[in-house]
Amino acid sequence: MNINNRPNVALLIPCFNGLHHLPSLIDSAQQVENRFDEIIVYDDASTEPFPFDPEERFPEIRFYRGDVNGGAGHARNRLMELATTDYIHFHDIDDTKIPVNFITELAPHLSPNTVVFSSWQIRWLNGDEPTLYDYPDFGLVKDFREYFLRGHVHMNATIFPRELSLEVKFDEDFRAIQDLIFNVRLAQAGANYQHVDTVIAKHEKNPSSTISRMKQQKFQEYRVKYCERCKDILPAKYHSIIGDIALYYAWESCLQGFDRECDLAISIARKCGQLNYKQFGNIVSLLAPLLGLSNTLKMRRWWFNHYKKSHFSLQSA
Repeated sequence: MNINNRPNVALLIPCFNGLHHLPSLIDSAQQVENRFDEIIVYDDASTEPFPFDPEERFPEIRFYRGDVNGGAGHARNRLMELATTDYIHFHDIDDTKIPVNFITELAPHLSPNTVVFSSWQIRWLNGDEPTLYDYPDFGLVKDFREYFLRGHVHMNATIFPRELSLEVKFDEDFRAIQDLIFNVRLAQAGANYQHVDTVIAKHEKNPSSTISRMKQQKFQEYRVKYCERCKDILPAKYHSIIGDIALYYAWESCLQGFDRECDLAISIARKCGQLNYKQFGNIVSLLAPLLGLSNTLKMRRWWFNHYKKSHFSLQSA
């Protein structure tokens, strides 16, 4: 507990070539009620010149810089190691608004094994209506691992217990879906999850820039390292959580020795990478029975029953 008699929370900011956003983010963090107990920035070996000296301009933060770019998972792992608080909040450097009541509302629910998160809103910069992720039925979830294989919570809306998070860590090789795997592993390690509906974290996103970044990534960065069969997957043309989850099931199938299921999951992932946002609904309806399964035996049964019905066959891969 800190001097305000509440759990102590660190604000952890990973960055790469985005330091010009830091003044706005620090200003927002300083407006948060009850404040963060420490603010740590980890620069993942930026290639662009720094627009200012971070430690000189913001003496209240702790700033570290890596020698070699290791990706977001590596940066988050380093931040967890550097933090001294019991709880941690990751915040992307380009999302510069933290809700004023974020700590006030979430802190009372924190406990050593609990991940506490709020709702979050995506504001699309191309003029589309904002999308709100509210999790109204989260209290009914019985299998958190199963839940996080179907979806995820946003890092900008979440406070994690540091000790348990350090045990699990982010997967530095599985770059494309590190957030998803992190939460799956936390659930496997016994974490509880609690949604607080009195806070909404906002996240601004430009779809075209997301697609552009996906196209520019090197092929090697989006190959799935755990499964030899997955290495033939090309980078997704459009970002798809469905395609990411299909790759995760391909990995699990490979670990369980389910070779045919692994190949079929890869074909689904490849198909998802060729579709646009409006066509994802058709994929979701086909994958829904799979994504609701609670163990690999049920998953195998689903594959067996639906293999011939699905138009995602090995021949069409």
